[in-house]
Amino acid sequence: MEPAEAREWYERWERQQSGIIGVREERFGVMLDVLGAIFDADDEFTAVDLASGPAGISVRVLDRFPRACAVAVDYDPVLLAVGRSAHGDLGGRLAWVEHDLRDPAWSRATLAAAGRDSVDAVLTATALHWIPTGSLADVFRACGAMLRPQGVLVNCDNLAYPPASSTMRRVEEMARAADRDAAMARAEATDFDGWEQWWDAVAADPSLAPLHAERERRYAWRNRDEYRPGIAVHTALLHEAGFDEVETVWQRYQNRVLVAVRNDEGPVTIPHR
Repeated sequence: MEPAEAREWYERWERQQSGIIGVREERFGVMLDVLGAIFDADDEFTAVDLASGPAGISVRVLDRFPRACAVAVDYDPVLLAVGRSAHGDLGGRLAWVEHDLRDPAWSRATLAAAGRDSVDAVLTATALHWIPTGSLADVFRACGAMLRPQGVLVNCDNLAYPPASSTMRRVEEMARAADRDAAMARAEATDFDGWEQWWDAVAADPSLAPLHAERERRYAWRNRDEYRPGIAVHTALLHEAGFDEVETVWQRYQNRVLVAVRNDEGPVTIPHR
C-alpha cells in the first residue's frame, strides 16, 4: 500500500472511530494529561501503544512529547498495514510489533522492539474488552512486568458497573442507547463510516481484501455477545498484577479512563504457558 493511500485510510479510520465514540478526543486528552503529570514535555520516555490499531495513540503521544518513543502492538493485519504505511517509524521514534496478546510472548517482543529492559507507560483504548478474562489477567501481569516501578497504565474503554449495581447498570444502558442514537445521527450528518461500513469498504478494496480475509481468520474466536469484564474485574486484576493505585480519572457512565500505577516492589514475573 502506498503511503498516500494509507494516510487516506488512516484518516477514514479516525473519522469512523471519533464518530462512533463522541468523547474520543476528550478521553485522549485526559490520557495525555496523565502523562503530562508524570513527564515533562522534553522528557525521554517509552510508551507501549497496546492493541494499537493504526497507532492513533502513538501519533498523539509523540506529537505532544517530542523526545518520547512508542511501540505499537497489535494483531490486526489490516490496521497494522495502514499504520505502518501511513506513519512509518516517525524518524526512528515508532516501532511496530505484530503479536496476539493472548500469547504471553508479546511482552518480550515488545521490549525487544523498544530496545529496553522496561518501559515507562502502557496506553490502550477501546480494545481490552475483547480479551477473555483469563487472558486479560495474563496481559495485565505482563504489563506489570514490563513497566518500571511507578510506571503507569492508562486504559480508555467501556468498563461496566458491577452486576450488584443494578440501578447504575440501568442508567448505563440508557446512556449507551443514547450514545448509539447520537452516533447514528452524526453519521447521517457528517457522512462518516459506521463500524460495519468501514470494514465492508476494507473488504471491497483490492489492496486490503487479502489482509481482511486474514483478519477474519485471526479473530474468528471473538464473540461479540460474550461476557466482557467490567470495572470491578479490571481493578482486581490490576491489583493482582502488581499495581498499587488503580483509579478512574475520567468517566461518562461506563466510558472511563482508568489509570493504574506500578508498585515499587520487586519485578513481577512475565507469565509463561
